[in-house]
Amino acid sequence: MNVNQQALSRPSMALSVSGLAFGFPGERLLFDNLSFELRDGEFVSLLAASGLGKTTLFRLLSGLLPAERGTIRIGTDGMDIAHAARDGRIGYMPQRDGLMPWRTVLDNAAIGLELRGAPRKAARSKVLELLPSMGLAGTERKYPHELSGGMRQRVSFLRSLLGGGELLLLDEPFGALDAMTRASMQDWLLHAWEQHRKTVLFVTHDVDEALLLSDRVLVASRTPVASFRELAVALPRPRRHSLVMDPAFIELKRQLLRLYEHAEQAERNDVPESEAHPR
Repeated sequence: MNVNQQALSRPSMALSVSGLAFGFPGERLLFDNLSFELRDGEFVSLLAASGLGKTTLFRLLSGLLPAERGTIRIGTDGMDIAHAARDGRIGYMPQRDGLMPWRTVLDNAAIGLELRGAPRKAARSKVLELLPSMGLAGTERKYPHELSGGMRQRVSFLRSLLGGGELLLLDEPFGALDAMTRASMQDWLLHAWEQHRKTVLFVTHDVDEALLLSDRVLVASRTPVASFRELAVALPRPRRHSLVMDPAFIELKRQLLRLYEHAEQAERNDVPESEAHPR
């Protein structure tokens, strides 16, 4: 295989983080020399305890906070994060839907396109085209207070999808939903992702959710975060929520829980990060 063939055989990188360091003034670092990558079209979940800076990491990856050290690059062309954010190449969906109560579903979902410079008529036309595939047919004239929690999250996802070109950052979007609605939304997200195949980094506290949705799960247990432990999720796609009862899923859940428990034990014993990986 020649050099050009090797380059073609390697997966394209959607996100490359190298040597990232950040801490708030007067506080210890949250990230110290952290490096990781996401491949194009990959769905990756980040599983970590509260207080480890997951939302801060998303703000760094979306260009809302400047890193103290290190680089964050987007896409195969390696565009730096500041330029990528200005070019609308990143969609960020925070924990709360953030819908504007005075705007309809149609106008809320169109904001991302309008901010990227699309004419209002064209943005609204694109939203109307996608509403049925998002399970939002007939809601275009409704206001946020008229929607259920799950439907509000769908509108928020559509806004992020249209507003971000290559990378979607989803920060615990289902954390506030009841169990039944959450399961339904997981099935919906799997279907939506299969249709659009955006690269997704998804934050969750839920082990089942991480495994059900992801190609890989990244685990962090201590600050400063210097590396992620990783579990590959070798389950066939397309997937549905019923997969959580499958023996292969249950075995992966055991492996992920062992990985997380080992990381917590290493933290309690203050084992150096480089020695904290299970054998």
